Amino acid sequence: MLVRVDVRVFVTIDTTLISQEDHPRTPILKHRYDAENGVPSCANDYILNQVIREKFAQKNALVTTDCGAVSNMLGAPANAPSPEHAAAWTINNGTDIEMGSTIWTDHLLNATKLGLVDEATVTQSARRAFRQLFVAGRFDDAKNIGWSSLGVDDINTTFAQQVVREAALQSMVLLKNENNILPLKRGSHIAVVGPMSNNQDLMSDYAGGKGEDGCWPDSDESCIVTIANAITFANIGGTST
Repeated sequence: MLVRVDVRVFVTIDTTLISQEDHPRTPILKHRYDAENGVPSCANDYILNQVIREKFAQKNALVTTDCGAVSNMLGAPANAPSPEHAAAWTINNGTDIEMGSTIWTDHLLNATKLGLVDEATVTQSARRAFRQLFVAGRFDDAKNIGWSSLGVDDINTTFAQQVVREAALQSMVLLKNENNILPLKRGSHIAVVGPMSNNQDLMSDYAGGKGEDGCWPDSDESCIVTIANAITFANIGGTST
């Protein structure tokens, strides 16, 4: 079966090349905004291709950007000279899907016309994306897909919340604990100092607010969005300034 997809650049995907051996363990990865040795993750051939796809033998791994990562290529440290170069550098070095900005939508076609990207590279990224859609059953009748009837209550269970909380706790690393000050003893008098101690900007737009727009709308402490907030919340019976 052939599927033709017009994404400004003409792409043809031969679904017979999507073999059963690729699923369901082919990973979907989202890289961060950081850079290794001055090379942004979204344009890092070493990480995305040499390590993930070659060393880890995940040739069909689907890689998406974090929101706005491609547009960030126009600034430091990449300093792409044009949106076309930003699009080319990211897709040529292993990214398959752009999230949050429209550099690819607006400029990838022109990048191919300029010879910065070839169609085979675009086809390869599109094939990886469609492979995941086929595996997930997105082109099948919904009544034949078990997960299509699942709702929020089926996913956001008490057990799932406990697993997420435990995963978060185990992912934290304590580098230094002088005088065994941690864990905090409730009822202590604590001073939190520093320019970011009570600054919501530290959490960017990843932390929700309070009330109806919060992470937990039915909770008085809907979101702990600053370091000072967190310590005050934990220091029951004490004072934090």
